[in-house]
Parts: sequence; C-alpha cells; structure tokens
Amino acid sequence: MGDEPVDIEVGPAGPLIGRLVDDRYRVLEPIAVGGMARVFLAEDERLERRVALKIIDDRHAGDPRFAAGFAREAKTVARLSHPNVVAVFDQGCHDGLPYVVMEYVAGRTLRDVLNARRRLPVAEALRITDQVLAGLAAAHRCGLVHRDVKPENILITGDGDELTVKVADFGLAHAVQAGSDATGEGPLLATVAYVPPELLTGGRVTARADVYSAGVVLFEMVTGRVPFDGPDPDAVAAMHVERVVPAAGSLRPGLPADLDALILRCTRRDPAARPPDALSFGRALRGVRGRPVGAARRVSPPTRVVRPPRQRRASWRSGDTAGRGLFGQFVMVAVLLALVGAGGWWLADGRYTQAPSLLNRDAAEVEGIAAAYGMAVEFTAPRFSQSVPESRVLAQDPDPGERMPRDGVITVTVSRGPERHEVPGLRGLSLAEAERLLADLQLAAEVVERRWHDGHAEGEVIDSDPPGGRVVHPGTVVGLTVSRGPVPARVPDVTGTDEADALRAVRGEGLRPEVERRYSPTVPAGRVLGQSPPPGTGVALDTGVRLTVSRGPAPVPVPDVVGESVASALETLTEAGFEVVVRGDADGRVVRQDPEAGRSLPRGARVTIVAR
Repeated sequence: MGDEPVDIEVGPAGPLIGRLVDDRYRVLEPIAVGGMARVFLAEDERLERRVALKIIDDRHAGDPRFAAGFAREAKTVARLSHPNVVAVFDQGCHDGLPYVVMEYVAGRTLRDVLNARRRLPVAEALRITDQVLAGLAAAHRCGLVHRDVKPENILITGDGDELTVKVADFGLAHAVQAGSDATGEGPLLATVAYVPPELLTGGRVTARADVYSAGVVLFEMVTGRVPFDGPDPDAVAAMHVERVVPAAGSLRPGLPADLDALILRCTRRDPAARPPDALSFGRALRGVRGRPVGAARRVSPPTRVVRPPRQRRASWRSGDTAGRGLFGQFVMVAVLLALVGAGGWWLADGRYTQAPSLLNRDAAEVEGIAAAYGMAVEFTAPRFSQSVPESRVLAQDPDPGERMPRDGVITVTVSRGPERHEVPGLRGLSLAEAERLLADLQLAAEVVERRWHDGHAEGEVIDSDPPGGRVVHPGTVVGLTVSRGPVPARVPDVTGTDEADALRAVRGEGLRPEVERRYSPTVPAGRVLGQSPPPGTGVALDTGVRLTVSRGPAPVPVPDVVGESVASALETLTEAGFEVVVRGDADGRVVRQDPEAGRSLPRGARVTIVAR
C-alpha cells in the first residue's frame, strides 16, 4: 500500500458479518435477534475459539445510564464461574454499541424444546430444573439476581443422562431495567409471562424473584402452558400481580402432589412465602425427586411362638411321677431348640440387609435417606471429581447392594466438583517464571499477544486471560500478554483536524494512514471524524492508523417542482436544504428546473427554476 491512504466505503449501518470487532472477534454468522440485542457466532482470533458475541441494540445503547449499567453487570457476571452458567469472557463497545462476549453453547434453548414437544415428562422437567437452580444458586451466592429467567435463556445440550443445562444472560435484564424510562413499557413485555409481581410493582427485587420465574418455567414444562395468558402484556402483568398461580395438577392429572405443592409455594405472590433462594428451591426439589419410593419400613423378623403340645386330658395316677418328669423335660428341650433356631436365624440373616444407594444424592439428603432404613451416615474428606457435581455423593462404603448390618453405618465421600485452581498474579514476572508457576498449578501458558509497553521490560508479562484470582479447571490455557519493551511510536491525536494535516501527523510518527470516508451532518467535509487505534496508543513502526474522514452532509434528492407555483417551489426546495435561483415570471409556474428532479446533491447546492 505504500504511503497512500486506503479508501474504505462504510455505509451508515454496514453488515457486521466478516468484520473484526475490537481487533479480536471475527463475526461469522447471526445466531439470534432479540428485542434489545443481536447475537452472532464469532471467532476469538487471539485464543482461537468460537464465542457468542451479543451486541446491544442502538435503541438502548444511546442511554448513558444503560451503557454504564451494562458494563458494570457484565464485569460482575464475568466473575461467576459455574458449569450451569454461560460464562462471560469480555465486554466492550464497537461503533458506539456495547457488546459482551460469552461462551458459545452449541445446543438448543428450552423454548425450542417446548415448541417441539409442548410439555415434558416429570423426570425430565425435574432434571432440567435441578441444573437451572444450580446455576442460579451459584449466582445468588455471589449476590447476583438474574431477573429474566425464561425458556429462551435456558440452553440445553445432550439428552438423557448426558443432558447439560446452562443459564444465559445474567445481569442483562437488570442493565436494561436500570436504563429504561420508569414510565415507559420497558423491556418486560417480551418476558412478562415469567416476571414476578414485585418486579412489576416496583418492589424490592431479591433472589426470590428468580425463584418465582423458575417456578413458572417448571409449571410450563409439566403442563405445557404458562400460568397466565391474555390479549396483551398489560393484561398478563395484571394477572401476575392480582391472581394466584393455579395448581399445576389441575392441568396435568397425576402430577405428584408434593411437586404440585412445591410449584405453588415457589410462585406465591408474596416473596416472603417463597423459598429464599435457588439453593433452598433446589433442596426442596430434590426432596420431591429423590424420596425413596415404596421404601423401607423396617419389618422385624416374625417371632416364632413355641407352644407345648396340647395335653390330653388324662387321669394321672398319683404314683406316676416319673412320667410327669419326662414330659416336662421334653417340653423344656423343645422350647430351647426353638429359641436357638430363632436366634440362629437372627445371627445368620436377620441382622443384615442390603446397603441402599446414596450415590449422586445431595449431601443434605443422605442422612434422611439412611435414617429411613434405620442406618447412620459418616462423612469422609471430600474429593474432587470431574463427573460428579459438587455436594453430591461420589462414593460410599459399603457399596450399594452389599450386605451390611441393619443398624450399620454407611461411610460416604462427597464430591467437591471438578478440581479448580486459582490463576496466580503474573504481572511483572518474566515469561519463563510465569510458565513455571502455571505449570506447578497444572495450568498451561500461551502467549496470545506481544505489545509495546513503557512500564514493562521486554519479556515481562503485562496481563493474563483469565486474570489473576480467577478460579479455573486444571489444564486451562492462560493467555499471556507479553511486553516487547518500551513503545517505539505513539498514535497522534488527529480527530477534528483537516485530512491533509492528519496524514502528515500520522506519517511523521512513522505510521501508515488508512482512510475511510463517511457522511456526517455536523462535521465539515475533509475533517477527521474518528481514528483507530485511539490517541496515545503505543504501536510498532509502520502500524496502520485508520482515519474516518467526513464527506460532509449526505446528498439529498432534488424534489420535482415543475408545474408548481414559484412560491410553492421555493418553499419545497428551501426545506430540502437547497439554494434557489428564480428566472422568469416570479408569479408564474415552474416550467423547467436545473438539475432535474431525482438527482442527489449536497445540502446547500444551487437549484435553478424557470417560470412563466
């Protein structure tokens, strides 16, 4: 390209497909369009992974309160790491539109599942809800409330025992609500079927709001419909505030009574009457799902009653004492033999039973389950597990089905979940030191960027991704940004200057200007509207600096005024932004105009009309 600027035509709302967002995320294809954002599949070119890129609608991006709230919520959610939550990797702003970079989940939404099947088997609905609540519980422990739990925000991969559920869009609803006009319709219309009453009435929003929404989602999964439906969102909102959610069992006969009662409890209008958070909801749900069925009344072995043989009525002679003695001895021996037999049965079989299975049960449930069998539980030190979720039983002794005393003790080992390590602080370390430290923690190091930095010597770590303090799985690749040494060149500030001056300034720093041109109603033609990288950025020599230069106001089509009176033509052309020259009879009608109608000219251009 040499020293010549590169002209790139950019329309007012050019397509994002193929574009590079923030010099990192290559937009590949659209995934979804919602009421306040568009979601794209993108490639993170630094870490070479697929991500979901959510770009907020400019309708919301123009609100500074929303932009600030969105950035704050994205940073908060990025600290949340849980297998049932869609991870947030990054956030920023592209062409004035806030965006967030999330984990890409190649699956389907719960809405897709319900659209295809209408309602689900109870066991499947409980499996899905259990994982939804696990994700929400992790958020609630961090002080986060989702505020927009609905089937569209529940992502599903796999089937059966391999089914995995992830909750998406934490915090986004809150950011929108914080930036919306309190007197307007707000963003609740699209999801009003799941919104708790306190969110509609301006009440205090706590984790109990998510409990309500999750209860409504569970209601829909088992009945095939939402509790309230109406002609418009306002009518549905009024029902949430004024009515009691109907019993799910009334719409699905045969639904377990305790599940029906739990759904009613979680969807009560008064937040204080609901479980306090998703953890409590989940424990109650697992009690419904995990109660031993038909179990376990302890039945003692039948007691054998040994009766002596019926005595025939006989008249014993007074001298027959020897016969009576023999008979008494016989009875005593029979009784002793019977007692020995019963005791032998008890010692050989009656004291023992088969160990019940506590595997994969929640740790909070196992003592109650064991007690139902007359047994006790002892806990050993928890262990990490890649396959068994945190707080679930990983192992037990005796194993399920093994013989054990009826009043025995089952030793259980609870899972700590997948092994995690905290990323250490690496800033200022040499690359070799950082690699050794990460290897000691079973983490991998990868240099993802080398850049100039005045504050770090060549070879020192500037930053890491994930950052220091983030808890991650063993084997996680930690991306390192490494210093190339002090900055050889800095991008000059040329915004607002003439194009020629800007080109000279950029070239004077040893950098290469690249020019794109764009219409602007406010900036005169030939002046620089914007630049990238920003002023002051340290870069290598011969780095390209993109300059956006104003074309001035966009062209306007010339109206057709032939046949109009001169006065009317003047008004029409002046309102369109043109300077008008009148030739001929000022009181006549226009017979010709130059330029002709339909031709596009800049505002302020001259249009001549001829009148007779």
